Amino acid sequence: MKRFPASVSGKLDFYVYLYSDPRDNAVFYVGKGCGNRVFSHLSETGDKAKHQRIQEIRETGSEPHLEILAHGLDEHQARVVEASAIDLLGRETLTNEVGGWGSREYGRYSVEEIAALYCEMPAKISSKDAVILIRINQLFYSGMLSRELYEVTRIVWAVPPVVGLASSIKNIPTVAGAKSAFSSPVILSVSRNK
Repeated sequence: MKRFPASVSGKLDFYVYLYSDPRDNAVFYVGKGCGNRVFSHLSETGDKAKHQRIQEIRETGSEPHLEILAHGLDEHQARVVEASAIDLLGRETLTNEVGGWGSREYGRYSVEEIAALYCEMPAKISSKDAVILIRINQLFYSGMLSRELYEVTRIVWAVPPVVGLASSIKNIPTVAGAKSAFSSPVILSVSRNK
């Protein structure tokens, strides 16, 4: 099938669709749309991973399996379902280039990350503490290891040439996932000068 009959596409509203590989039944792409959007990738060409996977399947004499995961949705619902499916399947197994709408803010998190995200823990900072807030924006991702968080923080933080500042920083614990007024992840670093 290359397109829905008009009587079908008019009843679907927005929907979320899946492309899977008939060789192993693994889903390799999740999308959203309306009308005949589900079929649009079959006629696209290019060097994106999605196009390459479709070409590989065709070289075996097959076509990708197309499925509708959910339909009868409004656009917002379709975005949420698409992002949830991408989070569930994992971007590493898909050819999707992005995680889906809102996945960075509302997507898949461990229960510890959710608690850290929404739990207001007042920081006890005295005048003897050196405190730095560093916004790392797009470099932060859920599940980031402490060492990765440290390295990303170092990338965006340029230490000003203040005499004695570098030597006064002894121990820098980090708290990831805190939100600023702009809903961006920030790193709270606290060093106790002794």
